[in-house]
Amino acid sequence: MSTDFVPIAVRIKDTDGETLVELPWAEALLATEFGGDFRLRSDLFLAPLCRGDVVRCEVSADGTLQVVDIRQLMPGLLIGFEHPRGTEAAVKRVLRDLHSIGYQVRRPFDGCVQIFVPGAELDRDFPFARLPKSWERRLLLDGPFRMRAAMEQIDFSISTDSVGRVETLDHREPDHPGWARLEPELVLPG
Repeated sequence: MSTDFVPIAVRIKDTDGETLVELPWAEALLATEFGGDFRLRSDLFLAPLCRGDVVRCEVSADGTLQVVDIRQLMPGLLIGFEHPRGTEAAVKRVLRDLHSIGYQVRRPFDGCVQIFVPGAELDRDFPFARLPKSWERRLLLDGPFRMRAAMEQIDFSISTDSVGRVETLDHREPDHPGWARLEPELVLPG
């Protein structure tokens, strides 16, 4: 397996008609300089894709690898929670606990937590009792619902614009040695 990651562009359909672009890191599986299949190596904040999902990319007009299809989603649940803002210490404890048992955790911003539970099924395999009572579940997507949401939210058409001319969300390289020393929830925004 390669440890060379490349940024890929995921164009998100915004409700205001604007296009947002996230730039997660990905690992080439079967790819050439023109595109191919890539495994996501970092999570997204706006689209319901997770680390480990496989997407197909093609080169856009500005030379950026852009997602044009979803090949395979990791089995599991994507769960979103709203929590009281300004509760940093409590949130970090919970995320550290969930990460220690194999869950992918991310915090797009203060007040929001997204958790991916690999291999879980709807409402069966998530330890809701571990969460503070003040957290409210806002999102629960299993594989079919996650695929449907991704198909609705992602613009799979090849861009004729430069990624630099649209709002982008950049992601940190997940396996860079400098980040390995930090706890995962500490490298997420918020």
